[in-house]
Amino acid sequence: MLICSCDFDMEPGDIGWEYAPYLRPLARARATRCADCGDRITPGDDALTLHRFKIPETEIEVKIHGEDGAIGRAPHHLCDQCGTLLLGLMRKLGDRCCGFHYTQTRAATEDYHHQLRAETARGREAA
Repeated sequence: MLICSCDFDMEPGDIGWEYAPYLRPLARARATRCADCGDRITPGDDALTLHRFKIPETEIEVKIHGEDGAIGRAPHHLCDQCGTLLLGLMRKLGDRCCGFHYTQTRAATEDYHHQLRAETARGREAA
């Protein structure tokens, strides 16, 4: 079941992610794999780049980056199909799925459509 909520604070050591709301050609010298489905993404293919960060966890990390700082992580990439699904879900859900993880895009899309069908069926029964 797809549950969306932003009613949580990121804890030290948690890894978050941000993205630009559009696909763009992969600007890398080498091919990479989609973080969701594992398909190969070659340079120049449309992809969604996810910029990842980690909340400082140890005392040393806090001293270097500050308590409210973020430690940059290597970006992940989604192929055009998974990226389009993620962008569509985020538009539909109004970016309220803060706890949703991008490696579950296809399953989350199926859950979302299943929930919509169930709500539609309940609405028809009530009418």
